[in-house]
This record gives sequence, structure tokens and C-alpha cells, in this order.
Amino acid sequence: FVMSKNNIYITYLYNSGFIAETEKHLMIFDFCLGVSDVNTINATVLKSKPYVTVFVSHAHRDHFNPMILRWRVRRPDIQYIFSDDIPELDNVIRMRSGEAIEINNMNIIALPSTDIGVSFLVTVDGFVIYHAGDLNYWNWQQENNSIEEYQIRQRKAKIAFQRALYPLRKEEIDVAFFPVDPQIGSNYDEGAIYFINNFSPKVFVPMHFRREYAVCEKLRKKLGSSESQVFCISHVGQVFSYHKG
Repeated sequence: FVMSKNNIYITYLYNSGFIAETEKHLMIFDFCLGVSDVNTINATVLKSKPYVTVFVSHAHRDHFNPMILRWRVRRPDIQYIFSDDIPELDNVIRMRSGEAIEINNMNIIALPSTDIGVSFLVTVDGFVIYHAGDLNYWNWQQENNSIEEYQIRQRKAKIAFQRALYPLRKEEIDVAFFPVDPQIGSNYDEGAIYFINNFSPKVFVPMHFRREYAVCEKLRKKLGSSESQVFCISHVGQVFSYHKG
């Protein structure tokens, strides 16, 4: 595809894993696939942009495969940005919530999660990108708890969720990667809908649903005439584009 300074291209890898490409930057978020899949990020891909940055929001195996560190052989100047719940590694920048760095003309802020690790807010080539990691309104459907216990847990989860999102209140987000996890139960899209209604990203990219692609279209239909464009993912390797301006 033809790249311009006003375009961003997004490739779905799996679960919460994506490639985001802007004019000068290749960013890889939460890659978790197997060894053979790690090799699909080959030298051609890794050398396609002046700058390559790999983000890992936390250590859960559905967000992190240590094999990604092998990419440095193919691209020696690659930058790795990890959450600080991952043990120290050579030539890896670890960030905790509240920290900010500027590297390769890219501004990166690590923000809270409602699970372990962090979420990332990245400003690059004129785009503001938010990757939530495991931040979500984890409002699990009632199991064996009493109604009272469930309501207490629900209130706590909602307060934690809204508090974690507070630092985004003044941001104008272009692309948001955010969990829409059917494992939660019937409330699976509550966090996503709250996020879209309160932060109005230009593009909303569902994630953390493994291969249950139907949740994407269900969310888009439920939102109706929302100003946020919802990317409906249907397969691994799918590419979307967004033109700004």
C-alpha cells in the first residue's frame, strides 16, 4: 500500500496483538503468537520503516512472547518498550504507570490498567494511539456469589475502571485498541461502550476476543450512529487503514 503522512495502517495479529504503521514508524503491540509466527515478522517487515518499536503491556502469555527479542538480530536498532511487571532484560525500556518518555520522535506515556501492567498512549507522526492492554471494565457475570456480593464487586470494578481512564480525559485519540472480551458474559461490551461514549476515538479497534470475531459486528450494530468508526475484524492478518484530515 501507498503510505502518506496522513495515513495509518493497522494489521491484526491475534488477540490484543497489532502492527500499526505510520509514515516513519512501525509499531508492534502485544505480540503473543507462536515461534513460527514470530518469524513472519521478517527482515523485510522490520526494515520497512526508519523506526521500529515493540510494545508489551504486561507479562500474560496472551500478550507477550519472549521470542520477540530475537527480532533484534534482524533489526539491531529496534526499541522494546515493556511494562515494568516484566523482569529486567538487556536493552529493554521498562515503564510503570505514570512514566513518560520521548524516543525516535515518538512520545510514549504508560498509563494505568485494571489488571497487571500498563496501557500505552503513543503520539507519533501526528497520530494519537491508545492501546489498553488488559484495562477493561471486568464486570464478570454473576457466578456463585450472592446478589449483594456481586453488586459490591461490580461497583468496585466500575470505580477502578473509570479511575484508570481518568488520565485520558483531555486526549483526542485517533486510534484506540480496547478489549471486547466475550468471556466476561453478557456485559462483555460495557467497558468498550463506555470508552467510546466518553473518549470518542476516531477509530475503535476491538481486541482480546481471540477468534470470536462476531463480537466486533455486534458492537458496531449496538453503537448505531456513533462518530467512532469500529473496525470489524474477521481474520488474522486483516489490514485496515485510517486517513486523518
